[in-house]
Amino acid sequence: AYPIEVRERLLREYPAHLHINLRSNARGLGAGRRLVEAFSQDLKIRNVPGIHVHCGEKPVGFYLKIGFQEIAKIEFRPGVWVYALGLRL
Repeated sequence: AYPIEVRERLLREYPAHLHINLRSNARGLGAGRRLVEAFSQDLKIRNVPGIHVHCGEKPVGFYLKIGFQEIAKIEFRPGVWVYALGLRL
């Protein structure tokens, strides 16, 4: 688990949690970006300050490309990293 300071920061600065699963044949077509944009717009209306995601290494590039920043990472098991990423709204 992430240290308490990381968990508190995520809840304070990025309280909304996002989880997206796309089939491999749907990736790269803009669906993930559109889902994040729609979610972001709904949250902005409600004055939510940010979104966080937890993911493995593969999707990190996608999230960084659309504006997320790495907040922390932990080694879930040897050689397997889990990232906490945040997007300010």
